[in-house]
Amino acid sequence: MIKALQHTADRCGKLLGLWKATISSLERFWAPVTEEKEPVFDDPPFTDISEEKLQWVLGMTDKNPQAWRRSAEEQGMSTVDAIRDDAKELIEAASDAFQKRKKLIDETFTRDEVSKILGDLCEVTAGELESELINTSHMNLLLFRQLCAQAEKFNINLFINLSELEDRELLDAVQIFEKEHFEKKAAKTATILRHLIALEGTVEERIQRRDSEEKARMVEELSIREMEMAELRRKSEVDRVREQQLMNELETLEHRLLQTKEQLALKESELEKKFANTNAFKTMNHILRQKNSKIKELRDVLKQNDINVTALENESE
Repeated sequence: MIKALQHTADRCGKLLGLWKATISSLERFWAPVTEEKEPVFDDPPFTDISEEKLQWVLGMTDKNPQAWRRSAEEQGMSTVDAIRDDAKELIEAASDAFQKRKKLIDETFTRDEVSKILGDLCEVTAGELESELINTSHMNLLLFRQLCAQAEKFNINLFINLSELEDRELLDAVQIFEKEHFEKKAAKTATILRHLIALEGTVEERIQRRDSEEKARMVEELSIREMEMAELRRKSEVDRVREQQLMNELETLEHRLLQTKEQLALKESELEKKFANTNAFKTMNHILRQKNSKIKELRDVLKQNDINVTALENESE
């Protein structure tokens, strides 16, 4: 800052010296010069420019004073005015710079200076905040546009729920998340190497945590599968034992059925024998034999008399 002010002051001094030299040359050279000689220059400073050097540069001699006057009236005055305006602007800029430097160096400030500094800071802060908010809104708009485009690509319907914008629980959760995020970010160092080391450690911790979670999940799933296998084995063993019991019971029932059939056949034969040895059975058997013999005799008689036995049976029916 000080170097810039010094450079500005040097430029202002040079322009002021040139302007003063030009004005003095204009005042002195209205009268003709008696001698004309080429000046010898020993490269003096720009602010200490000599009158002879300025004459030689501008081409002003006693042979052409009128031409020089006409050219000065037509062209030189505009150049002088421009140089003077530039010098004034540079002087004003230098004075403002010196005043600002003085204000910055001073240990105390007036009320107006403090209010002006605060006002300038407020304007700068407001401009920065406005630009940041505008950039953030534009970035959010572009991100939301990308999200909608990707959702349309996969035929996903997006719905906006404006009531969630006033949900106090969600707002508090977002505030807590931002607070924790910014506190963690402020606690970290700003060096790139340490940031990368922290990131590497974070990645390793995440990998270890994921591996441990995966192992725990696999162990839990394995224990569940082992319990299911044990339950299935127990059920299959119970079913096998029950099937064996049923087979044994079936064989026992079949054996008992055969025994029952044999006993039934034996009982039937014994019953027939007992019934055949009874008097009623004998009497009935004797009566049936006598009846059968009489029927045979009657059929023989009918055959001898040429009578159709079948027709008689049909008529009798």
